[in-house]
Amino acid sequence: RYLYVLRDTRDVIVSLLAHRVRLGGFTNFCSDDRMFGTQQARSAEVQKDWQFFERNRNELLSLESCIVTLADHWANRVRDDLKVLAKYREKYGADRVHIVQYEGI
Repeated sequence: RYLYVLRDTRDVIVSLLAHRVRLGGFTNFCSDDRMFGTQQARSAEVQKDWQFFERNRNELLSLESCIVTLADHWANRVRDDLKVLAKYREKYGADRVHIVQYEGI
């Protein structure tokens, strides 16, 4: 049996953005060093205060090009996964593949 847990793209993007900022910024990730002003300074601020984005939600999603990059990456990943699942269903039967929405667990 194959269980595929699918996560809402919006939640994935928010998680990835917050995670990358905590790790030190987006250099070579979204290819735009303007994100959050001085990345290292902003990342240091976030590392000291894990609730920063709860109070400043707009800053997390302030760079459209990065969000588009992340959404495209995630969409491609899900498409590839669904292709694999389709092949698995053909080979082993549809009843052997289960897709679960992460947010519904």
